Amino acid sequence: MSFHQEQSLLCLGDFMFDRVKRKVSYIGIDIDSPKVFDLLLIYMRARKLFPHSKIEVFISPSGRGFHLKIWKRCTILENIFYRAAVGDDPERLRLSIAKLFLNPDEQFFDILFDVKFKKKSRKIDLEKLLNGVNLSEKSIEEIREMAEKLEGKIKMKECWVTCIAFSGEEFRERLKVICEDIAIRDPSFKYKIYQSYFPKHDYVLVIFSDNKNQAYQRGEWFRRVIKKELGKDINYWVKIKKTK
Repeated sequence: MSFHQEQSLLCLGDFMFDRVKRKVSYIGIDIDSPKVFDLLLIYMRARKLFPHSKIEVFISPSGRGFHLKIWKRCTILENIFYRAAVGDDPERLRLSIAKLFLNPDEQFFDILFDVKFKKKSRKIDLEKLLNGVNLSEKSIEEIREMAEKLEGKIKMKECWVTCIAFSGEEFRERLKVICEDIAIRDPSFKYKIYQSYFPKHDYVLVIFSDNKNQAYQRGEWFRRVIKKELGKDINYWVKIKKTK
């Protein structure tokens, strides 16, 4: 490495160090799950780490997850560590770190949308629903029982999923490209690729939809596209996503 390259890296390091010392007003947590049980576990962790901070809880604009706003002023570096410790969405964390390096002037570092695709988030008073219960004093089974009781009080949006099981790393990468291309053109398109529990397949592509018809339409579209572009016959199934 040349002297000039070393100096450039040192300058970049100093710049990034100054950057991560900038202060932000709150710590945002995105819970990409409609399960009240998951919400309670993450809320318990947040309350334990920040016993004196105001914590606001929202049902996300999509109606399929939750947002937490922990009102704690901290540096960007602390923000990243706190979000990882509490349980922020890993993909959201990855994008935040990428923003720091790829666009140092990025202002929207940790943002939770109150309105998305003309849909608003809904604030819920979780402390009132918990009625003074300290979650950290409860066992996992007790928290699970509490979550089941709260399911009827915290109304989540109905969610349908289209599932496509498949195998092979190359197939996974090509399918991911197709999904990412759709997401660019249609920001409301949401998907996840999970490890498969089925012994005959490596992965399962899960596509989230607002209703049953949309879920079946997307399944048929993917069946045709995969046959045309990848030369493979696939089967899919549709089901409603349970919140318990």
